[in-house]
Amino acid sequence: MLQLSGVAASSEAPSFRDLYEYEHVDWQGFRKEEELLDVIIPAGASCVQRSMFFDCRKLEKAVFPESLRTVESYAFADCRRLKELAGFKNTMLTSIGTSAFENCEGLQSLELPAGVCVLEGAAFGGCSHLRNFRIPEDSLLRKIGDHCFRGCASLEELRLPDTTEYIGVSAFKGCDSLARISLPGTCSGQAGILELRDTGVELVFREILEERSDEAQKMD
Repeated sequence: MLQLSGVAASSEAPSFRDLYEYEHVDWQGFRKEEELLDVIIPAGASCVQRSMFFDCRKLEKAVFPESLRTVESYAFADCRRLKELAGFKNTMLTSIGTSAFENCEGLQSLELPAGVCVLEGAAFGGCSHLRNFRIPEDSLLRKIGDHCFRGCASLEELRLPDTTEYIGVSAFKGCDSLARISLPGTCSGQAGILELRDTGVELVFREILEERSDEAQKMD
């Protein structure tokens, strides 16, 4: 059941009794619902649909089920007071869509679920108070889209996993507090990294050592 708090009595926002109703919500979802304060995505849900909570400017907290696999484009964009994503790091997420959390200015700290492979363009763009963005060592992250962290002016440091293959244009543009990025050496020529070479950001390139074959290990 999708649980909602702080919705005015006169609000026309739909009330969901079960997972079926959640998954068949009108395409507008809760778009620009002015009185929504918090939301609990129901257990079993695999997706937060495109623009579902777009511009809910009083929304402060979202609770995510472990079953979640996708946050689609603009799902929480312009939710400027959103500051808590409960259960987020424990989800089964594999992708976060374009501008999914763009301009969520209330976010300050976040841990990415290990299974996320793709952060699309501007996924966290404009999260101006996001200071700590932790990517676990066992992360499967491959793609950081164009403008992904653009305007994250409080972001201080990042460690990108060895699986990283693509870092898009202006991925870190406007990250004024960013002091250090540790990343695999194979990403040294990516557009989003080349742009940082004269900015004062310390780029620490790691060598990725290929695992030796079982046969080679036996010969030692």
